[in-house]
Amino acid sequence: MLKSGDPEAKVRIGFGSSGISLSSRVGLGIVDASMPDAHEQLVRDVIAVTGAAPPVLYEDDTPVLVDDVTSPNGTDVYLIGLIGGKDVGKTALASALAGVALGDATNFGPGTEIATAYCHVSRAAGVEQLLSREAGAGQFQIVTHDHAGLARQVFLDLPDVDSHFVAHVELTRRLLRHMLFPVWVQSVEKYADQRPQQLLGKVSAGNDARNFLFVLSKIDQVIKREGEPAADELCADYATRLARTLALDAPPRVFRTSVPTPELYDLNELRRLLSRQKSDDAVTNARALAAAQRDRSLVVWLDAQQLPQRAARWRAIEEEGAELLNERVVAPLLEIALPNLTEDPAGRGALLDAAVASRVRRWPIVSLVHTLLAPFLSVVRASASATVTSPTSPDVLVAAYFSADGQPVARATQSAFALLRQSHPDVARPYERGRLWETLPADVAAAKLQHDLARAVERLRDDVRKEIAGKTGFFAKIFRLILTVGVALWFPVVQPVLAQVTAGVTFPTTWDVVKFVVPVSGADHLLRSAAMLVVWFVALYLWIRRDTQRRIDRALTKPRTGPTLADVVTAWAADLLDPVRVERERIDDLVTRTTNIKR
Repeated sequence: MLKSGDPEAKVRIGFGSSGISLSSRVGLGIVDASMPDAHEQLVRDVIAVTGAAPPVLYEDDTPVLVDDVTSPNGTDVYLIGLIGGKDVGKTALASALAGVALGDATNFGPGTEIATAYCHVSRAAGVEQLLSREAGAGQFQIVTHDHAGLARQVFLDLPDVDSHFVAHVELTRRLLRHMLFPVWVQSVEKYADQRPQQLLGKVSAGNDARNFLFVLSKIDQVIKREGEPAADELCADYATRLARTLALDAPPRVFRTSVPTPELYDLNELRRLLSRQKSDDAVTNARALAAAQRDRSLVVWLDAQQLPQRAARWRAIEEEGAELLNERVVAPLLEIALPNLTEDPAGRGALLDAAVASRVRRWPIVSLVHTLLAPFLSVVRASASATVTSPTSPDVLVAAYFSADGQPVARATQSAFALLRQSHPDVARPYERGRLWETLPADVAAAKLQHDLARAVERLRDDVRKEIAGKTGFFAKIFRLILTVGVALWFPVVQPVLAQVTAGVTFPTTWDVVKFVVPVSGADHLLRSAAMLVVWFVALYLWIRRDTQRRIDRALTKPRTGPTLADVVTAWAADLLDPVRVERERIDDLVTRTTNIKR
């Protein structure tokens, strides 16, 4: 390190037209982040959806300017630097600008190998900390001065950008992230080289071209060989190339320099331009321009991803998928399969049996009649049903009608998604874990619908049964006892006793009792009484059954709070399209976030 007391320290460092104020939180600490967290997260989400390459702003080795390179009020220090390739006269130009000899010009070897920083003595410690972190030990040197008017200005001479040594190029890239106003130097021999222009294009993604200076060195060589017009033409061509690289409306100013004859060209003007320290407002404005350029670069990249068009395409895929499922699966199920399932005699009979069983438990003796007659009625009902075995099982009942217009639901589902994928190959990505155009995933989806329908039938039966059974009051219990126990006593006992009373036997003698008991206990009376009771209780049972049937019909036609069978089918179809819907919603969210960033 050269101290301010050394002769070399009396330098004229005046690159006040460029610079960035470094954060004072940790010396000259630089926050290594080129964009806000929300922007970075948006970029990651867009890449996850589109598979696009990241923007230049987020490339791992990008030399894009970091966004926290100045303190909020822009009053700390700022860096400037010469960027150029090997043998472009960069070191000689830096020496001329700085007023000291920095090294010997050479056309061979590694060229400029380390970074040289010129700064005020009061900022040396902070600059050393920055360079130690970014360059590493032995990769930089610091020259100090004591010019108070340049206290906030740091000038860097960097390694060649076209060096064959990777470490040199990486060092320049890292330090470029901390320069708001780089000075781009090219010679008349190498002004058309692609590598410096590619680097310039990447840097311009995070910095405004108005913060750049462009220098064409060794102009005297062209003038000596071919004259002034040739030099003008070459400068114009270089400016045109710069405008194309930077996407500018007009070519930028190019300073023509010749170190041996500084008075003939633009070197003295360039020295005067760079010898004035930038004001706080100028630095703050330059930082704002760079931030705006980063936003523009991000917006350009986002526009290139065509998110609104992608969202519209996924919306069309979702609508087409819903139409295919409705046409091939949902509509046949709702219009044919479910009505047949609901009207199936076995299904209605199973529901009737369950409801009647719940009701007759409260009717003495009638429950015995139900136990005796239920198997016979089930056999009769099964003969009229589409089911073959276990007609009372919801699973078997659903399986009997589980087809879409005569085609298995699994095959209808598979064909619908095969057509959707054929029309829109992008569908394959959200369905990577369940390719419904293949046999096994379609079978699994159909099995889930069949299971859900069976459970829905089971829930419907339970709800209707509980609703019909209901609660009864005290008088209803008395009424049931009269119609059952009362009738059971009436024919064999109560009716003969009342017949004796009506015949005038008020206080029966022993003989009267004998004459009463003998006929009543006879086979003839008992058979007549049994016949009457059988007729009564069968009729009562059939009445209860018929009344239960009417109640079931009313219960099935009225709206219910829980999901119906149709709701189960439509929800299942919507679930199958969930991957498409999620993809569309993700892109819609990206469009909204992109719109907010543009605002």
